[in-house]
Amino acid sequence: MSIGMSKKQQRESFHHGNVAREAVTEGLALVEKTADGHYSLRELAAKLGVAHRAITAQFGDKAGLDADIAACGFQKLCKQLEVVENRDAFLVSFVSFALDNPGLYRLMMQQGYSAFEKSPMLRTAADRVIAISVRILAENEPSATIQRRAVMRLWMLSHGAIALQQAGVLMPRSNDDFIREFLAIVNLESAPPGTAQEIWKEIGETDHD
Repeated sequence: MSIGMSKKQQRESFHHGNVAREAVTEGLALVEKTADGHYSLRELAAKLGVAHRAITAQFGDKAGLDADIAACGFQKLCKQLEVVENRDAFLVSFVSFALDNPGLYRLMMQQGYSAFEKSPMLRTAADRVIAISVRILAENEPSATIQRRAVMRLWMLSHGAIALQQAGVLMPRSNDDFIREFLAIVNLESAPPGTAQEIWKEIGETDHD
């Protein structure tokens, strides 16, 4: 508390000095409690003790706040990926993050291309994830174009698998079992015969019961 400031002055100081930082911190906490990444701006404003217009004034609109919250998600993902040393460990870490943080991951993946252009915080965080991805997944590829395609191939496979698991389309199984099956599918050349198809076979058998 600042000495000599009235309560009104203290509130105004908070509004102008801390509201953006606190909005991102509390917004992240709200998103992490959801399965779909949706949160109420009014609920967030109530937690901060400010009018919701005070929040949008800091970010332009809710999309601006979403971008900075998503940036926090990429920063958290980056910390997990920094410690892995090979492709399989990368995929396990990436998919585990998404399944353990469904709301945050969804918000991260909902950021359109323009959001990365508008938010330096989001762009920087995503670029760090990309750099780690290239180093682990495609460092030995002969050109930047092939590196990009190699990374995007595995990102697309991962994102598709995550979306199917989260939507409940696949046979119910624990996240750990799902990740093992996902790795078997990615590594088809080293998987035992039939392993990668078990997920579909079992669904078919269930449908005919």
